[in-house]
Amino acid sequence: APNALAALRELGVVDAVLAHAAQWRSPTAAEVRRIDGRVIRRFAGDPAALASKDGLLRMIMRPALHGALLDVVRDAVQVNREAVRVDIKVDRARVIFRDDTFADADIVVGADGFQSAIRAHLHPDEPAARSSGYYALRGASRNLAALNDLQAIWYFGRGVECGVVQAGASTIYWFLSLLVEDEQRAGAVDAASILRRWQPRFDAQFRAITEGSELRLDELFVRDPIRDWGRGPVTLLGDAAHP
Repeated sequence: APNALAALRELGVVDAVLAHAAQWRSPTAAEVRRIDGRVIRRFAGDPAALASKDGLLRMIMRPALHGALLDVVRDAVQVNREAVRVDIKVDRARVIFRDDTFADADIVVGADGFQSAIRAHLHPDEPAARSSGYYALRGASRNLAALNDLQAIWYFGRGVECGVVQAGASTIYWFLSLLVEDEQRAGAVDAASILRRWQPRFDAQFRAITEGSELRLDELFVRDPIRDWGRGPVTLLGDAAHP
């Protein structure tokens, strides 16, 4: 998004990130289809709401984005230290880890997901996250030729929504949004089994795109909005703030 590009540019890493992104100039070639391949709508216009100031649309896989950022700050990153709480002073904060070690900081950003320990400390009486009723089956495919000059496809069917988009020079990102109740009734609930159940219902293009993909399956969770995301020098980001 344009605001993300502006932030990356200010940090001096925009070129490193864009080296891994798919970039194309409007108009964008995209289709909305039924899962059997029947086209509901075809787009070839200028999606101005998505384009940056230079008229380019950009997509990147999250591991590629993380990798480009990690290359810049690698020596500053520490892993395998689980945060369990944060102690807030007037203008400082101390993060306490599972092994009873700690780190003092001017600013603490709790970007630790929907089961955030930082959020739990800021809002100790909040109910647990609850299921949204949806699974997300997500995949990364290297079969770029299968897009056939399209940049994106959206599929809709009973009990399923699907998106396919070019997200790198040689990568397609795709997802299936599925009802938990339906999938649990249908059989095994693992990524490969769910894809095998759904592939035959889709058109040949989707089957070609998804064949041999790297897969990830997640049940999606939600929380009610909270009054505030932070206090003093501590704040939340991402799913920790608004899953």
